[in-house]
Amino acid sequence: MKTIEERANILVEHILEDVDSIDKVLFAKLIKESYCAGANDEHAVLTRWNDPKVEQSEKGVCVLIKVADKFGNTEICLGTRCENEYITDCGYEYEINCDDEPTTEMKLVGWREIHE
Repeated sequence: MKTIEERANILVEHILEDVDSIDKVLFAKLIKESYCAGANDEHAVLTRWNDPKVEQSEKGVCVLIKVADKFGNTEICLGTRCENEYITDCGYEYEINCDDEPTTEMKLVGWREIHE
């Protein structure tokens, strides 16, 4: 898979292949910077873990959920929000507003949409 910068360079070459201007270098720089900024912003949005105490997914929509224990062990699984909890595809239930007391049990720490 190509990096964002590599894809930006390909785009610049494609857009400017027939351009014969003194400003071609400036155009190339602006196109590349704009493309990279937009791609990096989109990447940040698509890979961000949402805090379930602040923002919840839509009810009934399958999302990735991240759970963790007090030791920092984490798991990621498929889940769906039902009222004030997420239910995984394996049938485990995790409350959205669980307390922050130390426990050996896994607690819901984030969710992320599944993008195609």
